[in-house]
Amino acid sequence: MKTHVKHFGFGALLLLAMLLFFMPGAHAQGASGTACIPDAETLEAYQADGTLAQRQAFYENLGLNQTDPGLIAQAAAREGGADNLRAVPTDWKTGMATTGEAKILLIRVDFPDYGFDSRDTEEALQQIAFGTAGEDQPGYPYESLSAYYARSSYGKLKISGQVASYTAVHDRDFYTGDMALLFKEAMTALDADGMDFGQFDGNSDGLMDGVYIHFAGPDTGWGSPWWSYKTHYSGYNPPFVLDGVSLSDYVTLHNNSADGAQTLIHETGHMLGLADYYSYVDQSYENGIRTFDMMYDNTGDHNGFSKWLLGWIDPGDITRVSAADGSVNLALSAISGNDGSKIAVVSPTDSGMFSEYFLVQYDVPGLNNEKLYYPDAPDSGFRIFHVNAVLNADGSNFMYMNKTPAEPKLIEAVGPENQTAPFTPLFYTDGMRLAPDTTPDSSFFGGMYQAYTGVVMENLNPQSASLSVRFENTPPAVPSLILTPDSPMENLTNLPTFTFTSNILVNDHTSGGARQPITLEGPDGASYPMHCAINEKSLALGLADSSNIADLKANTEYTLVFPEKYFDLGQGVYSEALRFSVKTGNIPAVLATGILEQPSSFGGRETELAPLADGRIFRFIGMYKPAGETYFNYFDQVQLLIADLDFQTSLMKVEPIPNIESYSGIQGFALAGDTLALALYNKTADTTDLFSVDLDGRVLAGPYTVSGSPKLFPAGDKIKAWRSFYGSGEELPGIQIETIDFKNPVSTSSIYGAQLNSELSLFPVDAAQYAVHERVFTGPWEHKDYLILYSMDSDVPKWRTEYTTANTTIGVAAQNGSIVQIEMNYAGEPASFSSQYKKILATTFDENGNVTDASRPLGRIRTAALETQNTLSVKSGTSGIAVESSFTAPALPFLENNNDTECRDYLFIGGDGQTKSISGQNAFPGLWTGDRYLITGRDLDTGKLLYYQTDTIFAGSPDTPVTPDTPGGSPDAPAGTGGNLSTGILGAQASLYVCLALLGAALCGLAVYRKNS
Repeated sequence: MKTHVKHFGFGALLLLAMLLFFMPGAHAQGASGTACIPDAETLEAYQADGTLAQRQAFYENLGLNQTDPGLIAQAAAREGGADNLRAVPTDWKTGMATTGEAKILLIRVDFPDYGFDSRDTEEALQQIAFGTAGEDQPGYPYESLSAYYARSSYGKLKISGQVASYTAVHDRDFYTGDMALLFKEAMTALDADGMDFGQFDGNSDGLMDGVYIHFAGPDTGWGSPWWSYKTHYSGYNPPFVLDGVSLSDYVTLHNNSADGAQTLIHETGHMLGLADYYSYVDQSYENGIRTFDMMYDNTGDHNGFSKWLLGWIDPGDITRVSAADGSVNLALSAISGNDGSKIAVVSPTDSGMFSEYFLVQYDVPGLNNEKLYYPDAPDSGFRIFHVNAVLNADGSNFMYMNKTPAEPKLIEAVGPENQTAPFTPLFYTDGMRLAPDTTPDSSFFGGMYQAYTGVVMENLNPQSASLSVRFENTPPAVPSLILTPDSPMENLTNLPTFTFTSNILVNDHTSGGARQPITLEGPDGASYPMHCAINEKSLALGLADSSNIADLKANTEYTLVFPEKYFDLGQGVYSEALRFSVKTGNIPAVLATGILEQPSSFGGRETELAPLADGRIFRFIGMYKPAGETYFNYFDQVQLLIADLDFQTSLMKVEPIPNIESYSGIQGFALAGDTLALALYNKTADTTDLFSVDLDGRVLAGPYTVSGSPKLFPAGDKIKAWRSFYGSGEELPGIQIETIDFKNPVSTSSIYGAQLNSELSLFPVDAAQYAVHERVFTGPWEHKDYLILYSMDSDVPKWRTEYTTANTTIGVAAQNGSIVQIEMNYAGEPASFSSQYKKILATTFDENGNVTDASRPLGRIRTAALETQNTLSVKSGTSGIAVESSFTAPALPFLENNNDTECRDYLFIGGDGQTKSISGQNAFPGLWTGDRYLITGRDLDTGKLLYYQTDTIFAGSPDTPVTPDTPGGSPDAPAGTGGNLSTGILGAQASLYVCLALLGAALCGLAVYRKNS
């Protein structure tokens, strides 16, 4: 069972998304202007519109996240002293040399259906490519491509060329699937007009140095054909040759020529072989180089490592410092200038360019670093880069790239303490140090105990551009590991979560192949693997496998085992085995029952399952329009699903419903007798229309219209709608209640608060009564609470009782002839990185409103760490009260991703105060079915609707479980006792596209991935 999907989809939606993906304007636009990098907000938008995976695949196929192997080979030859660098290697097909002459062609291409705007001219493209250099030129230091690279390379690279224009034969979308076709078409036409393509081979290697097409029309965002990127033509056969030279690398440009210089400069960095220094998986400054750079955010000069790699820094301008040198005082020249020592390379051992080291450069304003502005930050200083340029096994490329903080990066700026990118340039200035005892420290990737270097950089003086470097040779002692649970490890549910705090920074030990997982060991010999996520000194654990979620027994002691060597403490030291006692609470056994429901081919919205008086259950389904401008937004029909006591289903079309295509929201309720209430929301009019429907799907009455989308609840044979309103002037705050009896016009009444600063909430109790909770604020941090009980058919309260509590009222229910107010305390205990335990309490009122039991603690339930991200509900049943808490949590073990998963905890309260708990993930709201509780959710793999039905929650003995021979049972259901689990489906017609996971498919509260350990 997979749980790593945040945005729901199904087959038809996925197919449609793939068809629309490369259409202009079909999805969220990336940031235009100077940056080719997709920011975090843009990536979230792509995830929301369903195109992120395709875009990431498109980008990864371009290979721009990795350095060109030819550039690495040439740098290796240079480091080794080779004479003829351009001949090494012979298979380098990038075309453009890193030094000497580079001659390129830029083509403006418009289309029959897209043209350029008035500013986007051939002259503007000529200016940003080959315009005059100088501080007085517009856009300086990005006034032109040729001027920028002349400065950045210290005069070693001279770029020149030509600009031309061409009108394509076909509309733009014709070329979407084969951009090379557009290049060949345009170049063939220009060749026919007399252009000599032999001029575009500045280094005489038989390859064009570079061909760029600036296309007309809107871009389609990062990671798509109509964006700015560089790619190879080398995979095509036969080669495309004009005037004796072959097309090699080419670039598409989306920016308006009037302001597209920085994009042109960035893409030319790729033509030279450089990689992007940002993460295409989850973009943030922490995942990238963490400071300004032309290959990161299209600003500033290329960094010293890139210049070294490109051959622009002479060996004599590199200061190498290792432990063998002892203590060294050194001075640097500005990286953007032409003279003096450009970079310092610091490492315990001098292992050359292709190793791990610190690279130090001195930055000042001016030249290609002009116009960088950081408020309240110095304009000059030292930038210290941590470079991990180790090569892969065959030496063809770097082992690492800039992807995530969880793995080594090729290059990142070390940020001084209290400096945070992107708000500062991460300059080291006067009085700052980088050493084993600073934050951050001078360790290599892996931390102090795994990669101690002893490097000390101090005495930094930006005025004289000087600093000193020495090495401390005594590594710190490795402390013992102590894990402390953050909350009691008892009274846990079937999906236990654990959080610990460590006394030291820890890393999991992943080297050396497979390892033993953390496990939860049972007294019967059963073993359940656990996932563990680590965030500095915080650990969070949850079950890794969803197939055993019904196996944890109630009121049973388990042992949580961290195996030997699970944690790497550094310097070859690993953790000892750790064991913790864990106890479960009262977990309802799951009764094996159910039949199958297949997923449907299209989507819509469905109401919560609700019980009928005879024990059957029902829901309404609003089916989306399959096509047209408003598909996926509005319905074209409503269906009624009814499941009998054996979960056999029938499906009926609800009709007649006038103007069905105007509705986009749906609710359903059971009324007295054999009548249902259907509520449909009209988004355009901002109204809700209510209909009376019989059990055959016939509309009996309606529509009855109320404004907006109020909260609805059944009241016998009526529906009531309520909403709060604020007081103003002489009018007190209160609640407006509208009653729909499906016979007469909608009637309206109001309940007013006692004072202007009153807050009122309404809670349905049962079919005959509802309660209003009023909190009156009497002063700063002071208030009084009142509970008022009403009959459904009267505006006069039965009673009003003052009972003030510091807790939050989350619902009101009827039990044993009394009224029970369910409360939740404010303070919580951590349950995971994003959830916490909250206490559930109950205050009981007798039939006259007298308090008989005040704020009695009942148990605890998990909620979101942020209150605004949590949904709570209270439901009365014949044998108890159910409290549900729904919240989202990030998926483990990858905390940095966006795969939030909906989790749900259920706390059941019996008439004698006994409580039981169960947890689920990606589950729908549950409902009482007699003395049992039914919870449903979708299997992400199959789209089937799966459900659990518990044993009788509060009874002297458990029900007999359904077995394969029991009528109505699934043929795949396992035989056994009340804790066994089988899955079932509610009718092939009833499924929706919304892919929700099986209840408890993995960790609720941490939302782990299912992963074999």
